[in-house]
Amino acid sequence: MAYGFPYASAGRHMLGEVDYEGICDAFHAFYSTYTYPYGTIGVTRCAGLEKLADIMRRINAAHAFDPGRLGDLQRLDGYTPTLFFDLGDYVRRLCSDDDALLAEFEKQMDATVPWHRHTEEYYSMANGVNPIRTFSGITTSDPSADPEAAIDRQQTAWWRATH
Repeated sequence: MAYGFPYASAGRHMLGEVDYEGICDAFHAFYSTYTYPYGTIGVTRCAGLEKLADIMRRINAAHAFDPGRLGDLQRLDGYTPTLFFDLGDYVRRLCSDDDALLAEFEKQMDATVPWHRHTEEYYSMANGVNPIRTFSGITTSDPSADPEAAIDRQQTAWWRATH
């Protein structure tokens, strides 16, 4: 992880016409075989975030997350309690009984984060190696039980746009 971003293999995809998928593939290929095989990468098309936020606002208005299911979510940090979860996994569980809204979210998520890759595990200084079973390219702190996160997230533009 001290290596940082693998510019030697991914850099050629950044020159001229940018090849975002090539960047993600090179990152994944590097970290999958590196001494410390831990890494995630996602490319976000920022132009899609407003539409994604609009869909999230409708999801949050229609559905409430069961805190008893926190342990089922893909966590993407090593904190206790967890601060960051995979957004796609969170929404799939939040909308498990709303196929139409979930399909709309997933279509927009695919358009907003069209390229993302991950190794089989990630590493956190707080708790070591953790498995990755799903990764959408964006994290969320929405379901976190951490009291500071609950206060801090409400100050963000994303929270205001989605609640």
